[in-house]
Amino acid sequence: NDVGAVYAAAVEAVLRGRRGQGPTLLECRTYRWRGHVGPSWDTDVGVKRRDELKDWLPKDPIVRARDRLQTAGVASAVLDRIDAEARREVEEALAFARESPYPSDQDLRAHVYWSGAES
Repeated sequence: NDVGAVYAAAVEAVLRGRRGQGPTLLECRTYRWRGHVGPSWDTDVGVKRRDELKDWLPKDPIVRARDRLQTAGVASAVLDRIDAEARREVEEALAFARESPYPSDQDLRAHVYWSGAES
């Protein structure tokens, strides 16, 4: 949940690879507080989950990154512009997806591996 730490680890992984020292696996663990299939808050899945959300929301990596940038002197107007641009990009991608035709059955099965064994 720390974008600065993830960035630093990614830079080190790239440098390590370029030095010929092999690949690096970065495990970035976070917490999902929105629904899998929509923008709704996941507050309808039980008391325990609501308590977890209460604990995790202050750890929001975007909010924390914004706070860190403001503390470092980046103007709120600049951060607001970046936020608006990101939201616009997401809205455009969502509109594109909604307006696009469904893929063909053949395309849906492309690059899918099945061993043939029943699960």
